[in-house]
Amino acid sequence: MLLLRPGFLVAGLLILSGARMELAAQSGGCKDPATRWFFYPQATMPDGTSTVNSTIKGDGGWYTNGALGINAVIHICGSNPTDDSTIVLGSRRKLTFEFPAPIPGSVLQESLPGAPLTFRGGTFLNVRNILCRNCSVDRTQPFTSRLGVQIDNLVGRDDYRLRFMPLLVDAPDLHTDPSAVPGENIPYSSSPVLVIPQPYNCPTGPVKPAWIVRGTNSNNDLLTPGLQVGTLRKLPSIHAGQYYMPFEFRIEALTCFTY
Repeated sequence: MLLLRPGFLVAGLLILSGARMELAAQSGGCKDPATRWFFYPQATMPDGTSTVNSTIKGDGGWYTNGALGINAVIHICGSNPTDDSTIVLGSRRKLTFEFPAPIPGSVLQESLPGAPLTFRGGTFLNVRNILCRNCSVDRTQPFTSRLGVQIDNLVGRDDYRLRFMPLLVDAPDLHTDPSAVPGENIPYSSSPVLVIPQPYNCPTGPVKPAWIVRGTNSNNDLLTPGLQVGTLRKLPSIHAGQYYMPFEFRIEALTCFTY
């Protein structure tokens, strides 16, 4: 896993890659690639064969950029691109979150009322650096990254943030304030997401870039190891416990681009 060295992040931010320049030349200006997301009702376990019920579920269809108010893109443009893949749901599409009881020993400055709790509502998701820019591992192979989720009106009018942000991952995180990361790993380490790049043949063929994002990672620093530990906070920053939240979704680019 990658630990950033001083100056490494700055260098990465200043480089406009050949892929970005190629995209700009083709379109007359850089444009963040649009995507669509599909949330699986079950998540694949690390053994690759067995599954577990997902705690983050869709409605059975694709969540596509530009449809019903959805905004879903990969952020490759601008002077400081993050290469994050984000989705913002419109008011007409929802996700379902199934929160179990908090993990024993969680920090509960304020408990999540009603947990275990099932909630269906609007949200925002951000997979950090899905292109694995400046990774120390082969970015065509599975790698670890971070995921941030904001859930609107989870309890009454209160918004919450669910984060899977361990201290170390393979993909450099160009979005998160480093000072915020330690607090997302109290008292237990939160789990990384596993990003699995799919084969594609852009720009010569029709198969566009795609990624499986899987949250079924075990956490062994718990007395009873469990799958995919996420840290929940009531905004702006009230600790509301840690939860086992396995999930799996697929992100597909709608346009052909190389990276």
